[in-house]
Amino acid sequence: MWYLKLLAPLLENVKAEDRHKAQEFLVKLFNTLKSEIYSKEHSIPVGVLVSVIERTYAKFENKGPSSLSLTEFSNFFFLRTLVYVKSQDEYAIWNSDLVYITLQLKHYLGWTKEISDLTTEFQTGKKTIKTKTLFSNETKAVLYLLNKLERELLQEPDFNLNDNFFHMEIIFRKYADKEVLKAFTNECSGLTPDSPEFYEMIGFLNLPRLIETMESTAIQIESFQYADKAESLRALARNLQKKNEELKQLFAQQPIDATLIVELKKSIKATLKEVRTIFGSDLQAMRIFHKNLTPQSSLFSEQAEEISKQLEQAFLQDKFTLGLQKLKEFSTTLSPIMAQKFLKLANEQMKVRRDNFYQLERKSDDYSFEPFLKELESLLLQYGFEKTILSFRDFFKESPLFAPLVTIINQRMVEIEGLSKELEHLQKFVNEVTDSPAKVAFLHLLNACKSELKTICFEANFSAAKSKFQAKLNDGVTTILLKNSSLATMREFMKAFGEETSYPSLKQEISQKLKEFNEHPVKLLFDYLRLFIATVPNQDCFNKLIVSQQAYWDMDFSQYPGENVEVEFGKQLCEKLDNALLDSNSFELLERVTTFYSSSELKTPALQLLEPLISRNQLRLERFKSHNLTDGLTKMEEFGKSITSDKKQGVEQLVAELREQWRSLFVELEKPVPEQGRLKAMVAKFRQTLHSKDEEMNTHREAWKPIVANIFLALTGIGAVAIALKTLHSVVTKPELSINSCLFFAKTASQNTIEAFDEKINKIMGA
Repeated sequence: MWYLKLLAPLLENVKAEDRHKAQEFLVKLFNTLKSEIYSKEHSIPVGVLVSVIERTYAKFENKGPSSLSLTEFSNFFFLRTLVYVKSQDEYAIWNSDLVYITLQLKHYLGWTKEISDLTTEFQTGKKTIKTKTLFSNETKAVLYLLNKLERELLQEPDFNLNDNFFHMEIIFRKYADKEVLKAFTNECSGLTPDSPEFYEMIGFLNLPRLIETMESTAIQIESFQYADKAESLRALARNLQKKNEELKQLFAQQPIDATLIVELKKSIKATLKEVRTIFGSDLQAMRIFHKNLTPQSSLFSEQAEEISKQLEQAFLQDKFTLGLQKLKEFSTTLSPIMAQKFLKLANEQMKVRRDNFYQLERKSDDYSFEPFLKELESLLLQYGFEKTILSFRDFFKESPLFAPLVTIINQRMVEIEGLSKELEHLQKFVNEVTDSPAKVAFLHLLNACKSELKTICFEANFSAAKSKFQAKLNDGVTTILLKNSSLATMREFMKAFGEETSYPSLKQEISQKLKEFNEHPVKLLFDYLRLFIATVPNQDCFNKLIVSQQAYWDMDFSQYPGENVEVEFGKQLCEKLDNALLDSNSFELLERVTTFYSSSELKTPALQLLEPLISRNQLRLERFKSHNLTDGLTKMEEFGKSITSDKKQGVEQLVAELREQWRSLFVELEKPVPEQGRLKAMVAKFRQTLHSKDEEMNTHREAWKPIVANIFLALTGIGAVAIALKTLHSVVTKPELSINSCLFFAKTASQNTIEAFDEKINKIMGA
C-alpha cells in the first residue's frame, strides 16, 4: 500500500517504543476502513488518503525524532481520517457506522478507560443519548465520545477541509520513491478529480514517466512511417527532461521558492501544448496519441481532449459505426422483445468496432463486418417474423454495408417465390384431377406444404430446410401418382410438368409406366375395339362403355399390374361387350364381331383377350343357323323358288320379312334376361306375319300348310323356353303329340291339328 510507505518516514517522529504500535494502528485502521466502509470498492478513496496524509505531515513533519506519543499521533490521524471519510463519500456515513472501527482501535487511541467509564454511566442512567436505533450501552458510549471529539475538532481555529496540493507534492517528491509514485499515479488514473490542482499535481509527479512514454511512443510512430513526428516527439521529450531536472532542483532548494516553481510549471505546460501539433490530424497518429499519451495527459488535458473528440468524431462518421447506428434506429420499429435483441447485438458490435477503431496494429478498413452480419442473419432469421425480415430488407435496401444480408434475404425470397409458383402450378394441375383418391391426397399434401413454406424462409439453415421441403414435396407427389392415381392422372401430370425440370425421376418412372401401358395387350385391345366400334351404327353407347372400362383398366394397371388381373379384366370386358351387343338389338353386330378381325389378328395377345366374346358369338350364330325356325324359313324360301306362279314374289317377301323378325327375336332371346313385353310383341308379330299369306297361298295349301306348321312349332318351342316355361312344356309334351310331330309336321298333317295347336299357343301366350 503506497500510503503506508509514504507515512513511514513520519513514524520516525513517534517514540521508539510506540513506533511499532503506530505502524499496527495504521495497518488496522486502513484494513477496517476497507472492510467496513469501502467493502464494495476494495480500496480507500485517494482523496481521503491524500488529505489526511498531507494534514498529518503538516502537523508532525517538523517534530523531532521520537517526540510523539502513540496516542498523540493516533488521535490526530484517526479523527481527521473519520472526518474526511464522512465529508468525501457520496453516501451519508454516520458515527454509528464507525463504532466497530473505533472499538477495534480503542487501545491504540488510549480510549479504553474512557469508553468503559461512559458505558457504566449509560448503564446507571447518569448519561443519556437520543438515538432512533436501540444501541448497547457500549455503542452509546462510543457514539457519545465520537460526537464530542468531532465537535471539538471542528471548533479548532486552524481546522479546515481545504487541501494543500503544493505541500502534498513536496511530500511526494521528498519521501516517495519511484515505486510509490507509480502506485499512486496508477491509482489516480481514470479519476476525474474536482480539483484542477490535484490533477496538475499528479501530472507533475508523473512527468518522468510521461517523458519515458514519449520516448517509447517516438519509437512506435517511427515504425508506422512517421519519422518526422518521431523526431519532433523526441525533441519535445528532451526539452521536458531538461525542464523536469530544473523543477527537481527547485523543489530540492531550501527554502523552496514557490514562485519560481509556478513559473517553471507554466513553461512546462506551454511546452506540452506542442504535442498536439506534432500528432496533427492523421488518424493513425491520433490513435497512437490516444493509446499512449492520453492516460498521462494531466498537464495537457485540453490537447488530449481535442484529439479524443476528433477520434470520436471520426469513429461516429465511420461507415460501420453509421451502419450500427442505423441498426439501432431500425430496432425502434420493432416489438419490445425484438428491439431488445437487436439493440443488444448492435451495442456489443459497437464496442467491438470501437476497440478495433482505436487499435494501433491495423487500420480501420481492415475491420471485418462479416462475422457481425452472420450473427445478425442468425438473429433475424431465428427470431424474426416475415414482417420483421421484409421490413429489414426494405429499411437497408440502399445500405452497401448490409447489402450481403439484404441479398441473402432477396435470394431466399426469390427461391421461396419459385417454390410457391411450383405449388401454384401443382394446385392448378390438382384442380383438374378427376381421380378422387388422388385429388384428396394431393390437396392434403398441398395444404401441408403451403403451411411449411411460410416458415422455411426464416430457418437459420435455409439450404437444409429448403432441401427437406423439396424432398417432402417430391416424395409426396411421387407416392400419390404412383400409388393412388390412375394412368389418366399420370398423363395429365406429364402434360402439365413434362417440359419443366422438376420431378425428373418421377417423370421417368411415369414415362416407363405409360410405355408399358401403351404396349400392354389390354391397351391394344381397346385400340382394336375402337376400330370395330367405328363401323357400328350406335357408336355412342359403345364409346361410353370403352371409356369407362379403360378408366377402370387405367386404375387397375397403375396399381395392380399383373397377368391375373388382365385375364380377369378381359373376361369382365367381354361380358360387358356381349351385353352391349345384345342391347343394340342388332343381329348384324353379332355376325360382324365374329368376322371383323382377321385370323392373324386373332392370334395377337391383345385379341386373345377377346376370345370369350368371339367364341360365344360363333356358338350363338351356329345355334341360329341350326335352329328349327331357321331351317323352316329356309324350306319356305326353297318352296317359294319352286313355284312358278305369281305367288313366288309374295313368298320371297314373306321369307325376307320373317327372317328379319327372327333375327331380332333371336337377339332378344339371347339376352340374359329378355324383356317379356317386348318378347310377346315380337312373337305375336311373327305369328301374324307367318299367317299373312295363308289365303293367298290357298291354291298351294297342301304344301304350304306343313311348312307354316313346322315354323310355327319351332316358334312355339321358343315360347315354351322363353315365356311359357314349364306350362308350355307340359302342353307340347301331351301323349297325343309325338316328339317327331312336335319338331316337324308331315306334309299330310291335317289343318285341324295345326289350328288346334295354334289355339293352344294363343291360349298360353295370352293372345
